[in-house]
Amino acid sequence: MGGMSRSSTPSKAPELAPAVLASPPQIEAATPRILSPVTTQPQAAEDAAPVLLSPSQSLEVYEDPADRGEEAEPKPIFGPVLGDRPVNEDAAILQQAARQQQQQQNGEPYEATFSPENVKKNLRLLDSGISKIQQKSLDAHGFRKLQEIICNSDAKSPTGIASLLTDDKFDALVTGLFDFLESPLSNVPAAKRQDVQAQVLKTINLLLARMRASFQPHASRGLESLVRARAAYEGRTHIVSGLELAAAALVALGDASEIVLVLCRMLNAALQHADAPDTTNDDLGAGAGANAGAGRSLSMALHVLKKLIEMRGAGFVPSDGELEALADAAGRCLDHSESAVRMDATKLCIALHERVGDARFWEATKGLKEDLKSLLTYYIVKGQKERGAAAVKPAA
Repeated sequence: MGGMSRSSTPSKAPELAPAVLASPPQIEAATPRILSPVTTQPQAAEDAAPVLLSPSQSLEVYEDPADRGEEAEPKPIFGPVLGDRPVNEDAAILQQAARQQQQQQNGEPYEATFSPENVKKNLRLLDSGISKIQQKSLDAHGFRKLQEIICNSDAKSPTGIASLLTDDKFDALVTGLFDFLESPLSNVPAAKRQDVQAQVLKTINLLLARMRASFQPHASRGLESLVRARAAYEGRTHIVSGLELAAAALVALGDASEIVLVLCRMLNAALQHADAPDTTNDDLGAGAGANAGAGRSLSMALHVLKKLIEMRGAGFVPSDGELEALADAAGRCLDHSESAVRMDATKLCIALHERVGDARFWEATKGLKEDLKSLLTYYIVKGQKERGAAAVKPAA
């Protein structure tokens, strides 16, 4: 054993050069700066098997030379962050009007002032706007500009020039706006027609908010235009809601007896054309000869009369003549071919019964058919039971 040869002992394995991670891709235009040192190895080591780094070994971090010495600069902000934007232009105009009206009610002076040159310029623009409204040629942008002038109409110049909207100009403007609102605007492209009418309605609401007392003589005339304008719009579009809101404001502002007279006259004139579908009914707006449009106007007129009775409360009890006119118009609409008209007529009858009492109501509607009387009796009793149940319902 002692003489055994050691030739079978394996030879020493060749040493392998330690491997390194491959260098990251070089960035063009500059050589990356290495934050930790790098140990270079002979070229032959690149072909050796890679060796995984242990977690205790630190990784090499490379920095983009393009970012050296540079810090992100905040983008400049122009104007107030929460300032009005063009998309909210219409809302901003109405808000400005509300603020000015509140200042006037509190006895606070309106602070805006304008030079005589600006006042003269606005006066020319106002006269031009009224003229174009009377010609039904003012576009949506022109209406927005007019709304700005109306908002500043009470501003005083340093020389003391009075309000731009004198009584004569106000009357001309309101009359022109209502004529514009009920016009079919056949000269305006269909895609822009509703936008223009929406701006007409916003201008009317702006005048209502700012010059409510001056608007009172125009309330009944305005309701006529709103009822006629309703014929052109189907369903519950945005402008229909606007028409109803404006109508409610005019009902609260106008003379109740005059409103009853005007709307009952419109209803009777419209019902005379109910059996002649080929006849254009001018009392419901130009071009409203179609049954659907006429029905929408009838329905809105009945709705406005019901709102009048409800909003005025015990302060308005129709006279015998007014009750007769209301009962006659509602009774004729109870037999209308469109269900929406019949429903609004029924609601008006219920409101009338509650306001004038059982004896006066049935005396005024004695000419109704028996089946219509039975229908009204059912809804009146149902409404009384619902109101009675609501009155005795305990608080939660």
